[in-house]
Amino acid sequence: MNISLFWSSNLRKDSETFNHWRHRRISLSTFHEATLLSHVKAGNTVRLYTSQNFYESVPIPPEISVEDGHQYYPAEDAFSALKRGHSIAHISDVVRLRSAVEHEAVVMDIDLSLIHISEPTRLRRIAY
Repeated sequence: MNISLFWSSNLRKDSETFNHWRHRRISLSTFHEATLLSHVKAGNTVRLYTSQNFYESVPIPPEISVEDGHQYYPAEDAFSALKRGHSIAHISDVVRLRSAVEHEAVVMDIDLSLIHISEPTRLRRIAY
């Protein structure tokens, strides 16, 4: 299954410049790492888009393709949208949806784990 994910950070303050935001190094949490590893284990093809650079505090599995979200939503436009008060979630949606159309992928949130693939019975019990 093709999966489109996005991870970038919001503005830290109103006075932040484009170059500072664009070149800020961001990191993933150990929870994000577990989510990415679950995609690898499930055999998914994952494209992880960002508008910034990852700081390798948590390693990104080599099977995950990290790509610049600029190809789907120019970083300058994303920064402008953030300055106007839009959330990073809006930018994430644009990038993931455009990528999904091009790659016939499923749009997922990076904070969503794939526990349902390995534990369908448990989820059925939770749902009731």
